[in-house]
Amino acid sequence: MLILEETGERLSVSTLKRTWGRTTGDNQPSVTTLNILAQFVGYDHWRTVPLEEEEAPTKRQIIGLSRIPLLLGGGIIFCLIIGVLLGSGFGVSEIPKPDIDPDQIEFSVSKVAYGIPNTVVFRYDLGGQQVDTLELQQSWDDSRRKVLSITDSLVTATYLSPGYFNAKLIADGRVVKRYNLYLPSEGFQVYALADGQDEFYRLPGEYWHIDDNRFDFSPSYFAYREEASVVYTELLNLLPSPPVSRDTFSFMARIKLSKARVESPCHGIGIAIVGSEDVYRFQSGQLGCSGYFSMYLGGEVVNGETEDLSYLAFPADVWVDISIQKRGKQLVVNYHDQRRTLSHELPDIGKIGGVRLYTQDHISLRVLRFEDSSGIVDLLKRSRAVR
Repeated sequence: MLILEETGERLSVSTLKRTWGRTTGDNQPSVTTLNILAQFVGYDHWRTVPLEEEEAPTKRQIIGLSRIPLLLGGGIIFCLIIGVLLGSGFGVSEIPKPDIDPDQIEFSVSKVAYGIPNTVVFRYDLGGQQVDTLELQQSWDDSRRKVLSITDSLVTATYLSPGYFNAKLIADGRVVKRYNLYLPSEGFQVYALADGQDEFYRLPGEYWHIDDNRFDFSPSYFAYREEASVVYTELLNLLPSPPVSRDTFSFMARIKLSKARVESPCHGIGIAIVGSEDVYRFQSGQLGCSGYFSMYLGGEVVNGETEDLSYLAFPADVWVDISIQKRGKQLVVNYHDQRRTLSHELPDIGKIGGVRLYTQDHISLRVLRFEDSSGIVDLLKRSRAVR
């Protein structure tokens, strides 16, 4: 009320809190706010407020007892203005840093080899723009970022497993450039993750086999699994040049899961259809665990905690047929004769390159293929899959 009575202008409580730094985010006040506060303590403009510790001239020569509350309030506001001017970039010699223009930033990515492992070279140029922090994120995990040197222009990263990766260049906490990085496999491959490790490693061919278009683990694998403390296995085939139509395709699999670990009662399995620009991912398993199920549909997340995803469930120790069909923007899934249309506005993920399956249990496969208008892509091949 004192500010309104003295200046004829109103400042909200939220504006004062933001100016004083009591809220998160950008606390820099506007020029209008500073001028109102300056007028409250007797100045025509915020630039006329002295930054030296000296007695400031004032229009008021005589202050009666009735004006003491105003004086106290004015003193507080005066200190606030000085603090803001010195601390938030409104000093006379200070020029606010301009916003980052992503169009002036160059960001390129190149692979040095075919297959895995593969070192990827990231080149970046900020175009002379000033930033405080620069980071590279290669993983889906936002917390796994690599701090980059602002003065350098190149950094490398070595990938130990195939897949789709959305590389992001992040300046001052803002994503300014993206690059869709697709790393193919060398035909059908199996990867394992040991307990306590962060990276999957390629499982030697002696521990698995494909015979008569059927995948199984070798008998020697089960002893190796216990010895090496393997907690996850991943089966994949990502073609070198994504050949499957992005608009219309069918994915088919015949899968049998058998319990492998006491701590995995849900017999969970993840199926990821990998595109050149994103993925469709389905996490499912035993019916009683549908609260743990989830789907990621090219940027859209559906969670079993808030949606009924029980139609993705199937039993263990029996052969189960799974199909996923895309027709334009429509996606239809059929898990163990439970058919459901999931979306009529499905995001595009680019041309389809292959599939990844991951589980804690033992898995066997009889069918793993895509179909589109050009024919069939059989993924149960040790070498590169062909039509």
